[in-house]
Amino acid sequence: CCHCSSICFIITISDPLEGLPALLALLVISYMPNFKYDLDFGALVCSNEGYLIDGWPVVVGMATLLKQFHSSYTDNGLAHLGQYIWSSIYSSSLQKQSKKEDAPELSES
Repeated sequence: CCHCSSICFIITISDPLEGLPALLALLVISYMPNFKYDLDFGALVCSNEGYLIDGWPVVVGMATLLKQFHSSYTDNGLAHLGQYIWSSIYSSSLQKQSKKEDAPELSES
C-alpha cells in the first residue's frame, strides 16, 4: 500500500527552465549599480539611502532560488556573469586604447 508507506515518493517532472540562468544573471547585473562594497561591514550595502535593500538579502535569495534547481543552473548563471565581466573589461580596455590613439601628441617647445 503506497498510502501508508514512508518510502513511497511522488516525483513530478517538469520542463526545464532554459532561460532561468540568463534571467538571474540579468537580475544581478541590473541590481549591482544599487550596491557598493563597505569596508567596515565587509559586505555590499545600498549606495542610495532611498533604496531599502542590502546585498545580503539578494545573495541569500539567489542562493535559495538556485538550490531549488539542478547545479547546472548555477554553473550557467555564473558563466553568464563571467562573460558579462569579461566583455565589460574588454570593451573598457578598447575604449582606453582608442582614447590613447586619438589623443593629440604634445610637442615640447
